[in-house]
Amino acid sequence: SISNTPLYIAITAVRNMARLTERLKEEAGAQWMKIVNHPFTDAIANGSIGKEAMKFYLIQDHRFLDNFVILLASMVANAPSLKDRIPGCQFLGLITGKENTYFERSLEALGVGEKERYIAAELLSASVFHWLRNF
Repeated sequence: SISNTPLYIAITAVRNMARLTERLKEEAGAQWMKIVNHPFTDAIANGSIGKEAMKFYLIQDHRFLDNFVILLASMVANAPSLKDRIPGCQFLGLITGKENTYFERSLEALGVGEKERYIAAELLSASVFHWLRNF
């Protein structure tokens, strides 16, 4: 039966994900529009974001990635079996691969050193929401 083929299963999964995404977008309503039409996301999309704003964003996002890797690694370490650990390990490999080199390359291009990445992230974390609201 065609419904058991890997291609059919993959296409069905993509269609279901698209429906879920649309449903979540609809449920978020005005909040979704505030995010996708925010001056910050507009500036990233059209390439007009300033160097300092981009540095701030990348430092914060890199810090999030670092903490997320710690969280996921602890989940992998505490999974009950190898079978349960493998998906987490695969996801860890995915998020620490090319995405991590993006941060490294981008931060380096903006002149952000290793020390600044971590000190700035700690100092600025408390003001991130205020900054984004007033961007």
